[in-house]
Amino acid sequence: MDRSEIVQLITASLSGVLAEFSPGSAAPTEATALLGDGSELDSLGLVMFVVDLEKRLRKASAGGLALADALVLPHGENPFGSVASLTDYIGARLPLPPTASS
Repeated sequence: MDRSEIVQLITASLSGVLAEFSPGSAAPTEATALLGDGSELDSLGLVMFVVDLEKRLRKASAGGLALADALVLPHGENPFGSVASLTDYIGARLPLPPTASS
């Protein structure tokens, strides 16, 4: 899965949650904040986003990823700062698809 596909999964998931919790929000981009200043997600919205994104990742990749674990990383290591930082985190941790020789 390449970076653009990951961004697309994240922004689709985020758009769905924002439509429910913050109608009229701008379409998410890589610069969109997920936590902290500028984020439109409250704690319930963040949980719904993480659950939805995990489901999307499971369907789109060879396995999936437990993103909830990343919510408890030490300060400064949390990938939920923005769509871009979460994209980098997911891209570095997604299981690689099986190769033709496997």
